[in-house]
Amino acid sequence: MKKLIYAINLLFAVFMFWPRVGAFFLFHGYWWLCILIRGFLLSNILVPLIMRVSFKYNILDMPDERRVHSSPTPRSGGIAVFAAVYVLTLQYWRFDRELLGICLAASIIFVMGLVDDIRG
Repeated sequence: MKKLIYAINLLFAVFMFWPRVGAFFLFHGYWWLCILIRGFLLSNILVPLIMRVSFKYNILDMPDERRVHSSPTPRSGGIAVFAAVYVLTLQYWRFDRELLGICLAASIIFVMGLVDDIRG
């Protein structure tokens, strides 16, 4: 069932990233809805891939007396969200010095969080 949902999500994402669909949303003034749907789909597609990589490289939060979960849980889910936001930001907003500063600051914070997740 999970594979079917993932396949449907992937097909819908391919449809939503088709240029004519984006032009339709832009023409009718719903560009924000297009960005929202594309961000959701992109992060939703990337999360299972990132989870597999987390299990492969043991980037996991192990259960103990201080944790709520009872099984190893991947810590690197933020990669998918960061990638989706970053890709859509660079795709839709006009690139200038202010955006460069925001993207650079977000990248530094992201890398620091990723290193923290990997080191444990």
